[in-house]
Amino acid sequence: MANAEITMLVEQLMASLDEREQEVIQMRFFDDLSQPEIAERLGLSQSYVSRLIRRTLAAMRDDLTAPDPMVAETD
Repeated sequence: MANAEITMLVEQLMASLDEREQEVIQMRFFDDLSQPEIAERLGLSQSYVSRLIRRTLAAMRDDLTAPDPMVAETD
């Protein structure tokens, strides 16, 4: 997969997240902040940030691997 395609895919997945999830993922993976740094900036506990990242990444992975309902299956 080309970099442009990957970038577009990540943007689509990020757009499906709520504002808090987007902010945390942005800070963690694009701004390269640690979980404790994110927690301090947002006034959250580090354990909450950890759970939020884990849950958000799982949802993104599920969205990525879900069958496309627009593609008709043929037998």
